[in-house]
Amino acid sequence: MCCKELRKQFTTDKERCFDEKLRAEEEGVVFIVESKEKCCRVQIDKGIVTDDNVKKCDYVFVRCKKPDFYYVELKSNYKEIEHAYEQIKITIHEHFPADLLPSEIHKKKRTYGFIIYAYKANHSKTPQTNQRLKVLKDKFKRECGESLQVERSPYIHKI
Repeated sequence: MCCKELRKQFTTDKERCFDEKLRAEEEGVVFIVESKEKCCRVQIDKGIVTDDNVKKCDYVFVRCKKPDFYYVELKSNYKEIEHAYEQIKITIHEHFPADLLPSEIHKKKRTYGFIIYAYKANHSKTPQTNQRLKVLKDKFKRECGESLQVERSPYIHKI
């Protein structure tokens, strides 16, 4: 499944939200998929979901050969990781749920979350932040999918 098939699940006015770019960038925060295989990038924020009052993540990347879905939230501030988690969770369950997909893909779908944040020189991880990350990662695994990664920008995800 790739862009062409995914587009069919949405209204025609959302076609511009699907492309094969392997990079997402917002306010200098960068996420890159490094892959030899095709992927589909889906713009969720200001794309599939245009309402600014609704929580949603920024992008979803879908591998074309495997039903792997990468939900990406780009943050300019590390302190917003809990909010970013909620944005990803809501997108997975409400805006881009597995039941939009054909059942043979829905059954095999693997979901990953990525929170990418801008590095600030004065930011340091403390035992409290490490514990917060562990709680969020465990919560993601229970509620959403395979794994959640919280990484500083620029982040390259290799597949």
